[in-house]
Amino acid sequence: MNIKTKNNICILGGRGVGKTDFIKLLFCKIKGISSVDQINLTTIDINEKIDNIYTFIDFPTISLSPRNQEANTLKILEQFSHLQQIKCIVIVLNGSLQKDTLEIQYSNDRICQIIPNSLRNNIVFLLTHSWKENSCFEFEGRKLEKMVQKDKENIFFLNNTSFNNNNNMNGGGNQRKRLQINFEEGMEVVDNLLSYISKLESVTTMDFGRTLKSKNNISSSFQEISQLLYKKDQLKRENRCYLLLINLIFAWFRHKTTEKEIRIKVEIIKNESTNLIKLNTQLRHMSLSD
Repeated sequence: MNIKTKNNICILGGRGVGKTDFIKLLFCKIKGISSVDQINLTTIDINEKIDNIYTFIDFPTISLSPRNQEANTLKILEQFSHLQQIKCIVIVLNGSLQKDTLEIQYSNDRICQIIPNSLRNNIVFLLTHSWKENSCFEFEGRKLEKMVQKDKENIFFLNNTSFNNNNNMNGGGNQRKRLQINFEEGMEVVDNLLSYISKLESVTTMDFGRTLKSKNNISSSFQEISQLLYKKDQLKRENRCYLLLINLIFAWFRHKTTEKEIRIKVEIIKNESTNLIKLNTQLRHMSLSD
């Protein structure tokens, strides 16, 4: 991957939105595949380096797992920061879903958090599984809306099913014709999308580096705070232990306990911090006065 090129096109999207099919269609376009019949005869490797005016980069899928979200975000930011310049970010969305799920809302919000303001004019939206006439996806009222151009010229629609219907090629002439038409329409979308991207000015990725540095600093700060709180908790426990030991010593000198009982309680203090409260309650029953 030539990370120094000004023509990096980054492809970003959540799980199951059709990102891989779009990349396969790009592959077919650049390799000159013009017939749906040729798809079965061609090995489509989405990781293959494509010699072209553009460098297409498939980014990690937006993670929906709360446990992995921070690591996933840092991984994406790090990959962006390794590039010197970006021509465009293609955000792939599923345009066929009639209502939002929490996962979709979360994924879209994450995309907005990752992309800095300096790249808002270099965004292209690709709504898959739909055409403009039947797309259910609405930008109004979403955080993504601020990245849509006023005339919506950066929104494209792709209802390409050529890659997941290859097994139906034997269904007859009409089936093949429908797939061929669908394939050609998909190629036309790619042509229009690349034509739009060609008019964009490449922008620097410095803001991704700043965001990554900021997140790393925040992460380090949280780790330091966590360590300080842990140390504070340890000191608090140690102080409680010292107080309990002092109480034991006083109880011994005032003949309110035996040496054997002291040894037992000291072991409890040393080995079972969870029993400190219980031990303290027991000691309160020992009268320290004559």
